[in-house]
Formats: sequence, C-alpha cells, structure tokens
Amino acid sequence: MPTLHKSELGKLRIYLTPTDKLPAPGLLGRLLGKPLARELIHRAKAAGILHATIHHSQYGYTNRGALQDDHPEQGNPRLNIYVELIDHKDALEAFCQQQYALLQHKTMVYKAAEHWSFRDTPTPSLITDYS
Repeated sequence: MPTLHKSELGKLRIYLTPTDKLPAPGLLGRLLGKPLARELIHRAKAAGILHATIHHSQYGYTNRGALQDDHPEQGNPRLNIYVELIDHKDALEAFCQQQYALLQHKTMVYKAAEHWSFRDTPTPSLITDYS
C-alpha cells in the first residue's frame, strides 16, 4: 500500500477587485493598465512560488459594504477576487516583502495547510513523512 506523505505549507490569499491595475502614469495607464491579479501570478511564477491562482466570487461583500452580485453578461467590477498562493511560509513572506509596493494597501490572509501526496520517492524539499 502506498504511503501518504505530508508536508506543512501555507495558503496566502490576497484580496483585490477586477479593476485593480498595476500603477501606471497617465490616464491611459490607469484605464488600460495590466490587471494586478494577473501580474501577481506572473511575479509569483518568477519567484518560484509552488502554486498561484485567481479565484472569482459570485456573491458577497467586503469591508462591511453593500452586497455585490455577479452579473452574467456584464460582470461586476466591485465584486472581490483573490489571488491564492501556496508554498512554504518563508517563501510567501519573502514574496510579500518583495512585492510591498503592490501589496501595501491590500487585505492578505495567511493560513497554515498540509500538502498530501502519494509518492514512491518523496521530494526532500517538499515532502516530510510523518508516519
């Protein structure tokens, strides 16, 4: 029977809106700038973060504000999205420090998690056998 290998990882959620863009000079830069969520994914990949995805919500509110609903044809630019990064805590902390200018006013939530996998030969940097 295969052995279940476990390792400690962390999940970091960075909350944004679809209208958050990379800082850019001028009106056109603000209107046509790169979406911040996508830029964070690219920077996480370059930094070697294990996993990075963008999650969209369908219904909710933020900061005790009004309820927001996703519109099937138009979308809703005020409805939250979040970028979720998964890696070791020290790698996530280093990423946040490197991206301070983009993240300084964003809500971020960290949660410890376990990575489970079945492997014949565990990867020493990622997998620790607790059995």
